[in-house]
Amino acid sequence: MKTFKFYLGACDYFITNSNYGKLDKKDKEYYYFASVLYSWIALESYINAISESLSKGTRIKEHQKAFLQETELRVNDDGVFHGVKIRPSTTKKILFIIHHFSQIDARSFRQKSLSQNLKSFEDLRNKIIHHKEIEDINIDLKKAKECRDLVKQTIAYLNKLLFRGK
Repeated sequence: MKTFKFYLGACDYFITNSNYGKLDKKDKEYYYFASVLYSWIALESYINAISESLSKGTRIKEHQKAFLQETELRVNDDGVFHGVKIRPSTTKKILFIIHHFSQIDARSFRQKSLSQNLKSFEDLRNKIIHHKEIEDINIDLKKAKECRDLVKQTIAYLNKLLFRGK
């Protein structure tokens, strides 16, 4: 099974490939886009792994477990709860984890530059994935490195916050 470390490695591959200097401008752009997408995949992979682990906790409520497992509890026509698959955004899951599993208030976290940068990165990711022809997305090496570094910073922050730096 691939972990966030694999995806960070893939991200680094596209930024530091030894053939990079031999690539033309268009091929370099392919590398930049790949690096940015692998950065986001690394973040999602990390958040999903943490969510899975935290959902196994015994101190959290059933609806909190359900959210971490990307399920929403609904009542069916027979009056019985059942789970419906949901896809909350990665940034929403981060806020949920911070709010419920740390001493940090989610509102104060949203004021931090880390949170604002994550939101901007999510917007970039959405523009790439849900591209519209009228938008021209340009990603250069600097932006690709910023995205990778942001993911590394976020993972380190959450590790420190949740696991005391382990």
